[in-house]
Amino acid sequence: MDPGAIAVFAVVAYFLPSIVAQSRGHQSKLAIFVLNLLLGWTVIAWIACLVWSCTGLAGKERDIQRQLAEKQLEWLASQKRT
Repeated sequence: MDPGAIAVFAVVAYFLPSIVAQSRGHQSKLAIFVLNLLLGWTVIAWIACLVWSCTGLAGKERDIQRQLAEKQLEWLASQKRT
């Protein structure tokens, strides 16, 4: 197997948590990247980063939740006026 291909695979595998966080639009993607960069070599931190990147609201989910909360606040404000 080509050593270059092995190196690319290793880098992608190492930064998999950061890649997942970035692709999901995770709100903590920078923190996940920094932790992954500095402590990803420890298996426990790498697993923690991967779990963190797969959890929590991301991108569209966060936008939908924000829109729902705004509509609820508008409805409550209209109820208070009457």
